[in-house]
Amino acid sequence: MSWLAVELPYPDLGGSSVKTDRLLGIVIYLLNRERVTARVLAEHFEVSVRTIQRDIESLGMAGIPVAAAQGAAGGYYILDGFRLSRQPLGSEDFRWIAAAVKGLESGFSHSGLEAAAEKMTAAFGGIEPPPVQFDLGAYREGRSIQELLPPLVQAALARLAVEFDYYSAQGVLSRRCAEPVQLLMKWNAWYMLAYCRRREDYRLFRLSRMRNLRPTASPFSRSHPPADTLLKDRPDERTYLDVRLRCPAPWRIPAEEAFPNASVTEEPDQGALLSFSVPEEESGWFGRLLALAPHVDILGPPALQRRIADHARSILTRQSAEAAGKDDIQVSSFLR
Repeated sequence: MSWLAVELPYPDLGGSSVKTDRLLGIVIYLLNRERVTARVLAEHFEVSVRTIQRDIESLGMAGIPVAAAQGAAGGYYILDGFRLSRQPLGSEDFRWIAAAVKGLESGFSHSGLEAAAEKMTAAFGGIEPPPVQFDLGAYREGRSIQELLPPLVQAALARLAVEFDYYSAQGVLSRRCAEPVQLLMKWNAWYMLAYCRRREDYRLFRLSRMRNLRPTASPFSRSHPPADTLLKDRPDERTYLDVRLRCPAPWRIPAEEAFPNASVTEEPDQGALLSFSVPEEESGWFGRLLALAPHVDILGPPALQRRIADHARSILTRQSAEAAGKDDIQVSSFLR
């Protein structure tokens, strides 16, 4: 029997509620992936490999077309064409979906998202929300970015190219024509993943560097792979700096909040040593570090120490001679 274009009813998996939930979870997990090994399934569902093997047998007996491929790239998978005809979503699922939609709405204004939030509230308004709230308001990046998002989303949905002026990280201006695949919040900023017709390749464009956006009537020149595939196959070509800070006790928490991915090493009687990597061309992290510079020791790299010192001198130079004299800022205190 061919499973192409076959839609099976939602299966009666039987058994205890815990086992039924796990079996249903395995089906959904496999539907969302190509091939998964028994070991990966066991780790994900926190059971033994033998239990997973028995679960796969149970799914087969229930009519779920689970197959197994051998070899290094092998694993379990569900044959093409199988779909669940009834969505296995309960009130608990809708609680989290509603919270996620509301959180996304706090950081992204779009009529479609607002309509979805209204529908969720009307349909499931009586369901108690989860004890978690997502507030993405800090990522709105100002009115200019919010004005760019709706037309870019519309262009991606309509599969139409857009034209815009674009500044590189070095301030070089160029005119681009691109086919938007996806808008994404990444590295604390909004980006557009798009096929650049000028470069004939996929690029990540930071929205804050875009100017004079103009939607066009030009259809996409090709069929684009899913965004997840493009992002997975796209190497991070940015240059990173390995930064080390020594933070006195009063400034440890502000430093950890400014750089939450830093590894922390306790230093008795000296506070804490923070180590982290930052993309050299991005500017957001430098502003946070500059604010900390009067209170922490920047241990390296030397190029960053010099850059901090240059900015400190520039700040003094650009202020009035009277104000600079009164402040008596010691630039050398930044470097130890």
